[in-house]
Amino acid sequence: MKSKSLLPWNEIKNRLQNKSNKELLKILSDCYKLNDEVKYHLSVIVIDNNEELDKVLQDLRSQMSLAFWATKKSGEPLGPKLIDAKKIVINVKKFTNDPNIILDFMMDYVEHGINFTCSYGDLWENYYMSIENMYHSVIQMILKNKDTIDVEKYLKRIDKMVAKTSGMGWGFHDTLTDYTDELKDALDL
Repeated sequence: MKSKSLLPWNEIKNRLQNKSNKELLKILSDCYKLNDEVKYHLSVIVIDNNEELDKVLQDLRSQMSLAFWATKKSGEPLGPKLIDAKKIVINVKKFTNDPNIILDFMMDYVEHGINFTCSYGDLWENYYMSIENMYHSVIQMILKNKDTIDVEKYLKRIDKMVAKTSGMGWGFHDTLTDYTDELKDALDL
């Protein structure tokens, strides 16, 4: 919710320039305590080795899995919590500009969605639309980055995902197949 009383970024930036390092660290500390999104963002900004980055990414992958697969004590699923899963993908896009990392998370979202349907049966139309939309974003990102990523790696993953959807409801399989065909046509495969 935006408030008209909040200062615009330019004004905040101007005022921050007059702060000491100690004051700036205190402000960052207070921001860090606000929520996990800020914690991840600041963590990724200061990470200086792949081991630290891998730990953060693994934590986010675990959260993605929980968004789909968390269960009640009775074993009944709590999810899928598509909003939580999509927020993870959005945050990864904010944290990094590495297309391989972003694509992996986007594809994880689609794979979890497909596997959840395989496990629990036919779901609602908006569920399928969410998975389809993310898959379409995957296709667009592959095409945009085809010269800097291992396209074959992603195509193998895509073929496995789409094969699992045969017979799923709401035209889901047909939509994913159409997107896959568009990708392969654009790549001249």
